[in-house]
Amino acid sequence: MKRNLIPLLGIAFVVAIAATGVFYGLFVGKISGAAPPAAAGANIVVAVKGLDRGAVLKASDVQIRPGGGPSPSGAFTAVEDVIGQTIMNPLGPNEPVTAKSLASAGKTGSLSIPRGFRAISIRVTDSAGLLPFVRSSHRVDVQSVTSHLGPDNQARTLLSNVEVLNAHTESGQGGAVTTILNLLVPARDVDRVAQADSLGRVRITLRNPDDQEVISAAPVRLAAAPAAVAAPRNVRFDVRLAAANADVIREMTGRAGGAASAELRIGSLPRDWNVESGLRALQQSRGVRLLTSANLEAVHGQEVFLRAGENEYDLRVKLTPRGAANGVLKLRVRPELTLPARGGLNSRRLSADLDVADGQSVLLAGFERDSAAPSLVGKLFRQGGDAESELMVVVTPRVLTAAR
Repeated sequence: MKRNLIPLLGIAFVVAIAATGVFYGLFVGKISGAAPPAAAGANIVVAVKGLDRGAVLKASDVQIRPGGGPSPSGAFTAVEDVIGQTIMNPLGPNEPVTAKSLASAGKTGSLSIPRGFRAISIRVTDSAGLLPFVRSSHRVDVQSVTSHLGPDNQARTLLSNVEVLNAHTESGQGGAVTTILNLLVPARDVDRVAQADSLGRVRITLRNPDDQEVISAAPVRLAAAPAAVAAPRNVRFDVRLAAANADVIREMTGRAGGAASAELRIGSLPRDWNVESGLRALQQSRGVRLLTSANLEAVHGQEVFLRAGENEYDLRVKLTPRGAANGVLKLRVRPELTLPARGGLNSRRLSADLDVADGQSVLLAGFERDSAAPSLVGKLFRQGGDAESELMVVVTPRVLTAAR
């Protein structure tokens, strides 16, 4: 009997050892599977939310995701490394921020623009229903409609299949909201887009991303009703840009009435102040230096502008005569200053409506009150200016005897 038990005990012992091994493997494996795995990769920076191309990263846009796997190529491990940089490729929520997705890793706030292209801003009108669908990297066609330049009105496609960098809204006078589109366009098209943006209404059409057709349509002429009144008299604007010291700027702004904002004074000078003799006296006694001058001609309701600038610095003084009565000319003055800013360009636009007499000058001064525009004279003109020079613009409207 005892002999028969020995083999049975041996078999039971072996079975017990095997069962213990199986149990240990299953139980311990299950526990190990439930516990967080050891980090196989470094902590990486990811987007908190969806980010469009052209967005400048802020601390609230990104966070650290604990490492749990291989890190993507070019990933960042510290939030500080990406703050202030510009998104070049759109990111989704929780998507890693990599060097490839940034405009230029290591160069804070830079925006990568391909050779032969320029980034340009346009104000979009008459496309309100479409704008909510426009996103970074979309492709659009840009149309221009000139509806206030007389009977020869036109609608035409200016640009075809251009890329949207980003879009934002801008509040104007009276609570009006304007949508600004930043586009990437060929350098050869910049001037005509700027002209259309200033003189006409700009519309967009949204393209299918797979449609690469380039549209080169002839202008569509819009019929206009025959004029019921005589042609309006033209207005000529004599525009002078000068460099002056702070004392002269204070003296001149003290003479001008009205101010468009705290940053920039736009006001009419006294009627008895003669622009030719007044500027000549300032040049001789106060060191005022004439930088450039131009003569612009417009009919009532037509906007014309003078442009000055070098590289990414750009100033436009836009002028619109809006009618005359009892010897008083109604004039809209709209200076627009574009300066380099983190992530691209920043534009300041102001507007003032003035009543002036024929030959009465208007002063624009105080550009350098904005800390973003120091030594503006040296930035806008090749001949430059010293650190004490400030920009002064004098506009003198003259009503011509008859429209030409």
